Amino acid sequence: MIDPHHQYDPLLECLVIFAKLHNRPISVEALIAGLPVEPGADGPELFSIDSPKGLFSRVASRAGFASRLIHRDLAKLSRLLLPCILVLKNGNACILESIDRKNRRAKVIFPEIGEGEEWLELGQLSQDYLGYAFLLKKELQQERTESKGFSKDSSHWFWGTLAKSRDIFASVLLSSILINLFILATPMFTMNVYDKVVPNDAIATLWVLAAGIV
Repeated sequence: MIDPHHQYDPLLECLVIFAKLHNRPISVEALIAGLPVEPGADGPELFSIDSPKGLFSRVASRAGFASRLIHRDLAKLSRLLLPCILVLKNGNACILESIDRKNRRAKVIFPEIGEGEEWLELGQLSQDYLGYAFLLKKELQQERTESKGFSKDSSHWFWGTLAKSRDIFASVLLSSILINLFILATPMFTMNVYDKVVPNDAIATLWVLAAGIV
């Protein structure tokens, strides 16, 4: 997912790891394709103090997540909002998975070391924390799609599928019957016109045949 020989925005790398951990694997290239990039930059600017929201919400949406940026102290960050992505100083970022306030430590994932988790002292993390965090949640439409895709169907793989589409198959069957009847009736109509109507100038017979084929 992440090219080890290329330096991407740590926020972007965190998002790729976050998506993979939530069964939504996606490549960096797919996330940043078509996004504006400043000359000389390695990728789009997802966050800056001057424009905190940046392009992160747009990129997160491509991964199937709705995002929200909050400005909150680490001590006031509820465990109900985790996991989330923390914006750190010096342009760094990490995934905050859980907080153990009793032992004053936090479980984090740094993109530089891949998907490996590590426990870090809250004091140390607070020193590096810039004060901003991105909250992420699977988009509602995505959740519905996944729930439908993984829902178990107890019906037979063939007859169950056939039953779900019975209205479509009934319409197709009726149309096929009507088309075949029309194909059979057309040569019979033509033959009778040439054999009985034309030689005898039987207009009444022609009307009867036409009404019959219609």
